[in-house]
Amino acid sequence: MSPPPLPDRFEAPLMLVFSEPHRRREERRQARQSLLAPPEKARGRSAPVRAATRKSIEDDFKERVKTLSRSIDLASACDLSAYPRVAASILNYGRPDVTGMIAGTGRLGDLAAALRKALERHEPGIVDGSLTIGPAEEAPHRHGFDAVSQSLRFEISLDLAFAPLPIPLTFHAEIDVAAGKLQIDVAGPS
Repeated sequence: MSPPPLPDRFEAPLMLVFSEPHRRREERRQARQSLLAPPEKARGRSAPVRAATRKSIEDDFKERVKTLSRSIDLASACDLSAYPRVAASILNYGRPDVTGMIAGTGRLGDLAAALRKALERHEPGIVDGSLTIGPAEEAPHRHGFDAVSQSLRFEISLDLAFAPLPIPLTFHAEIDVAAGKLQIDVAGPS
């Protein structure tokens, strides 16, 4: 007996409901600025709805994770141990600076734990206990490290909490050891 098909419509979070009209407005603005864009058809406005497709939810999560990967947290620049409320607030948004971790050989193992902490702290939609981070075992990345490109690659799996069912996602975080840069590649559903 085959498993029942997964639903295509989910209850979207409020952030997605409010960000979608802004995204569409930005697309229209860019189209107007382009000389090659066809004239825009007049259409009525409708109220935002809370129903969303799996793809729109995944795309929204992908954008949030990419924004997180481009931001370095305040704790990487200064010691926040005397300021625990600042360390737990949005002022400390972002991922840790990987340059300091890569420079010290003993701290390289802390990289997966630091990525885990950043995702758990800034992505409240992750189902508790579903986040797993491990080295990628693809062909060029033996135990997560590619000797040719000098990069580390982690495979990250998680479930996003949505109604009616959680959405499983798998993506990769690749760290360029030489430059100390982190790139997130959202691969798709698990």
